Amino acid sequence: MAYVPECAYADERGENHIYDEMWTGDWWWDMQGAVVAPVILSSDKTSLSIFSGDKKAWPVYLTIGNISKDMRCQVSAHATVLIGYLPVLRLECSQKKTCSLAGCHGREMVLHPILAAYITNFPKQCLVACNKENCCPCCLVKLDKCEGLHMVYKPFWKALPFMDIFTCITPNILHQLHKGIFHDHLLQWCTSLMGEKEINIHFQAMTHFPTLHHFKKGISTISQWTSTAHKEMQ
Repeated sequence: MAYVPECAYADERGENHIYDEMWTGDWWWDMQGAVVAPVILSSDKTSLSIFSGDKKAWPVYLTIGNISKDMRCQVSAHATVLIGYLPVLRLECSQKKTCSLAGCHGREMVLHPILAAYITNFPKQCLVACNKENCCPCCLVKLDKCEGLHMVYKPFWKALPFMDIFTCITPNILHQLHKGIFHDHLLQWCTSLMGEKEINIHFQAMTHFPTLHHFKKGISTISQWTSTAHKEMQ
């Protein structure tokens, strides 16, 4: 557990800043007026069962940035907890803004929870940020480009203190990098120039290697892409 921000550098002069854990980032230094607990939320639509038809749930998970990212990724550590499902009919909101936890050396300290990051895929980012679909949830646009927008009343993050929901949105590697830049743009551009048949021939002609996936039938016949498949194709 970490309770104060730190600076890490790759050289003795302190010119190459290393950003690793959350407490090595600039955000923690900007917020450090008291001991903070950076709240990290994540959500995604999940199918309940392959036999339940269209039954889906929207779980919301919570963890804090004081915990090392290696520990947060371990399922057995239980560092991430399920706090609810969306949509909900009623919310029992707590009036307490702080909570007391046992800190370093067994001393009691007051932690101020502040929403620091919201992890979800790109379509959900647009919903959380209340912006137009398929538009960047972090960038500003001119007024003459704001067609089709409607007023959004009281989003869940409106009353949260010391936070900016647009800076809480984290990059979505699958939809924005693997699927967005490579699959939907670069691959489609190459396919339009060479054709699907030629693309498949090149992938089928790749040499075999123990750690390299071999697409025996090419890639045009794949209907369901996963993050791992995207990485292997690239």
